[in-house]
Amino acid sequence: MTTERTAPAAPATPASLEPLRRETAARELPALAAADADTIGEPWTAAHWLLDLPEKWTLSRLARAADGGVAGFLVASVRDGRVHIHRVAVAPTHRGRGLGTRLVTDAARSALALGASELSLKVHRSNAPALALYRRLGFHERAAPGETITMIARAELVPGAR
Repeated sequence: MTTERTAPAAPATPASLEPLRRETAARELPALAAADADTIGEPWTAAHWLLDLPEKWTLSRLARAADGGVAGFLVASVRDGRVHIHRVAVAPTHRGRGLGTRLVTDAARSALALGASELSLKVHRSNAPALALYRRLGFHERAAPGETITMIARAELVPGAR
């Protein structure tokens, strides 16, 4: 005898992307940490979240779910003339609905607005879903030392950036 399982209802599509400001990051630290909980690599402390970097508070984004909760985020800054994505995560209940794509595409648009033509990031080589996302968005491997792969993309070539 088999029983049918009903798939859980899909969460609402995030209502908006908003700038991730320092004050918001400080207030939302527990929710940001929860969205980031299964990220491969070193967990971020409050000091990581609140560290001031060039253009960080201009480039970083918070994805709000329709209920106002944290659905995901992207933290970026300007490094060596390009926009470097330090961290991007989507809460487990919001995965598989294009939010990671929206966050990275928004970063590419922001890079172009700042006059930066490239995006860079590092990803753990065992993070197959993230590698697939970044490759689909036009990132290519630049270096692969140890456990991480450095990837680069031309901002104007990221689908949806223009």
